[in-house]
Amino acid sequence: MAPRFEDDPNPKIPSQLVFQRSMVLSVEKKIRIWQSLLSTYVVVDVDFDSPVEEYRAEDESERSKIPVRSFQRNSGRRDAYVGDFSPFGRAALADKVDDRLIEKMSFFIHARIDLDLNRIIDSYDNFYLFLESNFLLNSKTRLAVEKLSSETKFITAVDEYLGDTTLHDERKDPAFPGVTKWDADKRALVREIVELRGHLRHNSLAHDGRWDINDQERYRHQAVFIGMVCHIVARELTHDVIWLDLYGERFKALSKKVGAVKSIVATITIKENSLTRDLSFRISVPSAELSAGLAKFILKTCVDKLEERAPAAELLAIRAYADDEQRRELMRYDLGPSVLR
Repeated sequence: MAPRFEDDPNPKIPSQLVFQRSMVLSVEKKIRIWQSLLSTYVVVDVDFDSPVEEYRAEDESERSKIPVRSFQRNSGRRDAYVGDFSPFGRAALADKVDDRLIEKMSFFIHARIDLDLNRIIDSYDNFYLFLESNFLLNSKTRLAVEKLSSETKFITAVDEYLGDTTLHDERKDPAFPGVTKWDADKRALVREIVELRGHLRHNSLAHDGRWDINDQERYRHQAVFIGMVCHIVARELTHDVIWLDLYGERFKALSKKVGAVKSIVATITIKENSLTRDLSFRISVPSAELSAGLAKFILKTCVDKLEERAPAAELLAIRAYADDEQRRELMRYDLGPSVLR
């Protein structure tokens, strides 16, 4: 499969580089699917314009037959991710994914990158294009508003975001005036979302209300709003694939095979009926290293165990350590004394 040099019949060209077969497009498709599946967790910015092919001999007899061992074609930024590594593994093992997912998620990925790089106008435009391509919206404002207002997945996504005040209470500080009317008139907010996209896209120097490229921050709130709604919509396209039991079992088996499984001993200290006692259990987690994401997962597992075993008990402490030679402590959450300390 490695490229080779051959004599060229043209006397002005001494030789030509001949490629028997390139795997670039096939590999690129697989990577784009992997990138799409991960996009609601973390945007992996991949440079698809400069792929490098490397050719390695399987034995010494083949080494002399590979004159070109590396070939690069030419036609940033990387997110820092702290969390559960399993989505990466599950996404890489997902082999039954429709290629159309690449197209559906491409606008969402670009919008996330634009927002992180403070390209607010481009970000809003790409988030809207994500909605447009997934819900097949018409370019006419009236028809787009009518179609988007009738999409159950979009309406549900807006309801979910407005109901979650963890990061921001949109009803108290709305990105769009229509948020305050959402319960009674959903079309008002949808129309504002559609019309703002038209305003930002069709910018003219002759227009008195044109936006200033140096003052894009004024639209950040709106971009974040539509981005959060798109994230909820995108979640259905990716999470249902990543968290299939099939890929979970494959990931566990592969993690065990390569030795990337951490055994964690967790202890919950509780007070129940005036008696203080410890509940200990072991958790095996596919993970290459101890991390903040792993600690968060263990904490959630401990709380679930508490609800299961002693729902009426008072929680005093949670501790966890890696069951290895170093016995490194993973986390400690103390609210009271433990009978074993």
